[in-house]
Formats: sequence, C-alpha cells, structure tokens
Amino acid sequence: MEQPIRHEIRFVGVCVLAGSILLGLILWPFGLMSGEMLVGILIGAAASVLNFQLLAVSASLALNKGKPRRAQLVMGVSYAVRMLLLAGILYLALVSPQVHALGVVIPLLFPNAAIILRAIFGKEGYGWKDRKLSS
Repeated sequence: MEQPIRHEIRFVGVCVLAGSILLGLILWPFGLMSGEMLVGILIGAAASVLNFQLLAVSASLALNKGKPRRAQLVMGVSYAVRMLLLAGILYLALVSPQVHALGVVIPLLFPNAAIILRAIFGKEGYGWKDRKLSS
C-alpha cells in the first residue's frame, strides 16, 4: 500500500479516536455514558476504521487493475462486503444487551467528518489557508 494511503488511514484513525473520546466526554455529564455505551463506541470506532481501511485497500487495488471494468468489479464487490460487514455489526449491536446501538452508529460518521475537516482545513491546496480574502 502506498504511503499517502497509509497516511490517510492514520489520519482517519486519529480523528475517529478523537471523536470517540469527545463523544464520551459529551455524554458523561448527562449520565448517558454507561458501560454499554462505552462498548458500543469502541465497537463503532473499530468498525469505522476497519471500513475506511478496507475502502482504501480496495481503491488501491482497483487503481492497479488497468481495465476499468475490472476496477469497477473490485469496487462493487468491496462495497458489498463492507456493507454486509457493517450490517452484521449493527445487527449484533441491536440484539446484544451489552452494547448500546447508538454508541455503534455515531462513530461510523466520524470518517466523513474527518474527510470534511481535511477538505476545509487541509494543506493540500483546497483549504481555507490558500484562499485570499477580498477587501
């Protein structure tokens, strides 16, 4: 796997960890941070990072396939596998009394937030740092 892909996976992993800690700190004063919620947050954070990592690996494989049809097949199969994995995790969270389902769902949104934050504040040339203010 290429270095930029590993860097993005690490960035998303750190953001998911930070978001999970922040979520716990927000829920704590309201008395909503139970053991079940903590287990849900941990499972959701792990599933979130795993999902993003599988997406990155499959995108890398698809780019190296050469033929567009094969790349499309790789991404389609990857999508189906990742969604089945997430559906299985969510199902287990819903039927298990030791896991709070909302604690699993919320961390699944953290990679999207990380990507949006990277786009807004990133250093890749499309963030606010490179825009000039008109006066």
